[in-house]
Amino acid sequence: MPGYGFNQPKEFARFASEFLTSRSNIRRTLLLLDGEVGFTSTDEDAVEMLETLRVPYGLVITKIDKARDGQLLNNLVFIQDLRDKRMSTLCFPQPFL
Repeated sequence: MPGYGFNQPKEFARFASEFLTSRSNIRRTLLLLDGEVGFTSTDEDAVEMLETLRVPYGLVITKIDKARDGQLLNNLVFIQDLRDKRMSTLCFPQPFL
């Protein structure tokens, strides 16, 4: 579902929550994380929503071609550490690149 982040509409969180809870056929969602920017507070809010709603999800790191090697590695390690420390088994264990 596109739309969260810098230019998200005011009602996005409510719309997303309603969408995710009203669709019984959703098996897993994919959360796109910017590999150049890293994990943001908005990403954290999205993970918190998915965890609260008990929606299984996977993490996909995008824009890996734009990030410097060291920057991408640091962001990936940070995301994996965060996943291990704060995310439940709802999160697919391996981030996708």
